[in-house]
Amino acid sequence: MVSPENTNWLYDYEVEDIPVPIGNFSAPPAGFSWPIQAVNGSSIVSGGIDGSFVESDMCKETASKKRPRVESCAPSSSKACREKQRRDRLNDKFMELGALLEPGRPPKTDKAAILVDAVRMVTHLRGEAQKLKDSNLNLQDKIKELKVKKFTSQTHISLFILSPLISVDVNPFFLKI
Repeated sequence: MVSPENTNWLYDYEVEDIPVPIGNFSAPPAGFSWPIQAVNGSSIVSGGIDGSFVESDMCKETASKKRPRVESCAPSSSKACREKQRRDRLNDKFMELGALLEPGRPPKTDKAAILVDAVRMVTHLRGEAQKLKDSNLNLQDKIKELKVKKFTSQTHISLFILSPLISVDVNPFFLKI
């Protein structure tokens, strides 16, 4: 590994002495040299064992355009700190709502657009719920009608089977046995 004391480690390897099999390469212009950079303890990109490059957390933090959040405020925090926490929670809720409205897509950041989409979705879902309630009532009415038909057909069949044993009077509610 490279030690921080030796910053000229590249010169330890004799790159100029490596023969090139097919080479119509011209020599670098005179005075050209790679800049020497000091090696410090933190690097943004580090190489893995398999040769792939991995971004460190430092790179991710610098890529973000927003300032990092300070989540910990003292219990007797200032009004500005409490207001910032409230706004952050509200923004988080808007982001959750945006992600919920359109899963699979990157969430919108415009609060007005998120609210318009939410109102449209709620209106659509209310309409669907009302249609399902109406359909449910219609199905329950049909079930009642079918039960009545089943009962009347069973009574007609039983009356037909038992008709030699039963004499029916003129009054339909009065049966003689």
